[in-house]
Amino acid sequence: MALCSGGAYAEQVVVDAGSVLKLPDSWTMIEGAGFMEATLTAYLNIFQLGGAEKGKSVLIHGGGSGVGSQAIALCKAKGITTFVTAGSDEKCERCLQRGASYVLNYKTENVIDLVNGMTKGKGVDVILDCVGAPYLERNLECLGMDGKVVYIGMMGGAVAEKANLGTLLKKRASLIGSTLRNRTLQFKANLVQNLRRDFADERKRGDIKPIIDKVLPLESAGDAHRRMASSTHFGKIILNVKPV
Repeated sequence: MALCSGGAYAEQVVVDAGSVLKLPDSWTMIEGAGFMEATLTAYLNIFQLGGAEKGKSVLIHGGGSGVGSQAIALCKAKGITTFVTAGSDEKCERCLQRGASYVLNYKTENVIDLVNGMTKGKGVDVILDCVGAPYLERNLECLGMDGKVVYIGMMGGAVAEKANLGTLLKKRASLIGSTLRNRTLQFKANLVQNLRRDFADERKRGDIKPIIDKVLPLESAGDAHRRMASSTHFGKIILNVKPV
């Protein structure tokens, strides 16, 4: 399994040796293909940047995505309470099956009410957000003291219309912007080795295998992107490249 820096829609790729992990014996090549990018993204932002650990709590937006579903599994493995949002009741149910502590359909329920109700007003320690600007205000309301919001995407937009900086100051909160793609090879190598160390047993047992939504041939890459854009998938969409 390898973390690629781009150009992975190919029969052969060249990657840095530090970005490679051995495929566990019980895993398929398809599962290996869906593991690295999503898992390392979740690991970097929740654990290394967010500082999550056993006994802490994390709010994960987009629990049905590849990153979101892996984030749920990683947090469950380390005894972290998770609040997970998804866009349908079916996805919410699958998030529970994946190991989420609490779920809500963001189209019909209020995340602030859920988080503050279940935490008795304390809020969460870390928020992983791929939506961006539209969620800024509600994220601050859900965050606990000294909490961190880690932004990994801007699916809903990049410019926030309003936000109460008083909440940010009062909670001593941190807003972190994060991307994995433009990190140095050495940073990525260290990240891979840290993941291998911290989740060795979970990988061997298969506890953090990725959820595979659909496998399509490389020639159907357009269909894969359309499925992702429709937000009907749960987990990873894999393009199966025939060997040379």
